[in-house]
Amino acid sequence: MRKIFAVMGCAVAIAAIAATAQSPMKDDRVERDFGTDRFAAGNALIIAKAVAGDLIAAGGNVDVATTVAGDALLAGGEVAVNKKVSQSLYSVSGKLFVNDSIGRNARVAGGQIEFSPISEVSGNVSTAGGQVLLKGRINGNVQAAGGRVLIDAIIGGDVEATSGQVELGPNAKIAGKLRYASRDPIMRDPAAKVAGNVETFEPSGGWPMPENMEHRMGRSGGWVWTIGLLIVATVLITLMPTFYTRVAETLRSRVGMSLLIGFVTLICVPALAVLFLITIIGVPLALLIIAAYLILLVVGYVSTGLSIGHWLLNRVKSDQAGSTLWRIGSSVLGVLIVSLLARIPWIGGWIVLIALLVGLGALTLQVWQLRARNANAL
Repeated sequence: MRKIFAVMGCAVAIAAIAATAQSPMKDDRVERDFGTDRFAAGNALIIAKAVAGDLIAAGGNVDVATTVAGDALLAGGEVAVNKKVSQSLYSVSGKLFVNDSIGRNARVAGGQIEFSPISEVSGNVSTAGGQVLLKGRINGNVQAAGGRVLIDAIIGGDVEATSGQVELGPNAKIAGKLRYASRDPIMRDPAAKVAGNVETFEPSGGWPMPENMEHRMGRSGGWVWTIGLLIVATVLITLMPTFYTRVAETLRSRVGMSLLIGFVTLICVPALAVLFLITIIGVPLALLIIAAYLILLVVGYVSTGLSIGHWLLNRVKSDQAGSTLWRIGSSVLGVLIVSLLARIPWIGGWIVLIALLVGLGALTLQVWQLRARNANAL
């Protein structure tokens, strides 16, 4: 029964957020409760009223200034978690600051990630960013990737860090082992303590192909997949040029809203498939949903590349924006740029996640708006 209510809540959330997103967002904000869950979007968000369930929020600035009894899914330019989140934290942001306790796990990515000295995570932490500063207590394991990773806290489990520079501060106390990959030797304060072994390793695997597939097909297999994405991009921009112009404009002007809807869509569609799998009569529909979902993920990822290509074309050669050949060329370039960024060691997987979320969100939002325009035309 809980799964049914969860799926219904997801469906209502997508509808409510997309409906309120059809007019350009300025300084307005949307904050709605669906049962115990809360969904919020806007340029500047301060979540001040206690949340009895899950919190999903996106905006230019997001400040969680109240307790959250469930999970928190946050996206924005700057995100601050200043009160307790009883379950898990998921965040994609330019800057993230965590200043209280997280009841379970934290899965976060951003330009700058900081867990303050008074923060505490009861479970595990997975994080990637340009700069990752872990100063609060973490009771579980840590997986961290970034240009710089600083660990200056008590860690209850193992640590695996991949970074240009890995540092252990004077307050670092790691109960397990430390494995790291870095171009420079580790910087370790004499007071830092590691109970287990300290090991180095070479990062492997990458995108756009999983590590096990790369082992089977070789590194060239990744480029075969990338060429496939370029073909998809060419087909989409050729068949639906006007639609993808609108997708690109949506992604450019409403990144926060795209991230929010991308989060919700990514979570809710598999939940819907699981719901249908429970009943025998719903199995064929569930399989259809799963197949459509996999296609949607690829199209959403490609949509981010198309949007980058659209932006480049309008900046460099705006007089050719109406040319089919120029649009195809810029779209291919945009997808290629995303694919190359996704192959960067350590942070490539997080780049994929961000590209997938914003592309999926912008695509979903534009489909919803197209449906609304067609309904109004009748």
